[in-house]
Amino acid sequence: MNNLRKKNIYHIINKIKIKKKIIICYSGGNDSTALLFLINIIVKYNINYSIAAIHINHNINNDSKLNIEECLKTCKK
Repeated sequence: MNNLRKKNIYHIINKIKIKKKIIICYSGGNDSTALLFLINIIVKYNINYSIAAIHINHNINNDSKLNIEECLKTCKK
């Protein structure tokens, strides 16, 4: 990701006045994975922010355990 995009994302986050801790509701799907990735980039360059991902297993489908494992693996990266 180039520096201009990083600056634009950082500017947007500051504009909406997100405070110190950013909590992402993380399903493991494409949208929440992209959001987690982008916010993580911002947090890496700004020590005033921290990030947490929350995944809730509702046991709705047969792959629920696999989803948890994938979410954990992604968050450890």
